[in-house]
Amino acid sequence: MGAAIWFQVHRFLNLFAFCCITVVFFLIYWGHGWRVITCSETCTLHEYEVQVHAILGTVTYAFLILQVLMGMLRPGLDSPIRWYFNFIHKLNGMLIWAGATLTMFLGLEMGKTGLTLFYHGWPYFIMAVVLMVFILVWFICERIVFPWKFVPKVNENDEKRSNEEKLKQQKINLSKSLPLILILVHWLVGIAGAAALGTMLVNAMRRYGFDV
Repeated sequence: MGAAIWFQVHRFLNLFAFCCITVVFFLIYWGHGWRVITCSETCTLHEYEVQVHAILGTVTYAFLILQVLMGMLRPGLDSPIRWYFNFIHKLNGMLIWAGATLTMFLGLEMGKTGLTLFYHGWPYFIMAVVLMVFILVWFICERIVFPWKFVPKVNENDEKRSNEEKLKQQKINLSKSLPLILILVHWLVGIAGAAALGTMLVNAMRRYGFDV
């Protein structure tokens, strides 16, 4: 049967996201002449934010490359180092998420986007909602899935099961269905947030005089 369906979807979506991020990453550097904007103690706060945005984004992308390589070289389920791989892979993923989040928030302040100039606090509100939904979904999925992850299945045809076993099976079934629903909700919220910010960005560029 090969890899589980959830893993195939996970792998495809993350590789697709990695390809998109890679294209955008190098386009940004190409647009800036392949250099990172630097400044000295005479820089304004905004100029420092731009510099931090560039450096943090670059470091986050480096961690992203490491994440992809680890995924390609992951050890087998019965490998003695599998636990260490899972821990590092998960930790690195959380670092990538945190770095990307900070980079995006710093990017909103960049005047050339026009987001805060024309829409004030709405871009922050949209991003905050998407992030809070993600954190909520992650927390619930972790609490539901992991306590029952290694619980063996109970035979559905066994009429002599105790009430405790039936309750256990119900919780196992819940741990399979609820995370999928929550992830779908988060996926839809994320798409809606990206579409809203994208629309704002295009409208801001038009107000700047660009023909987009």
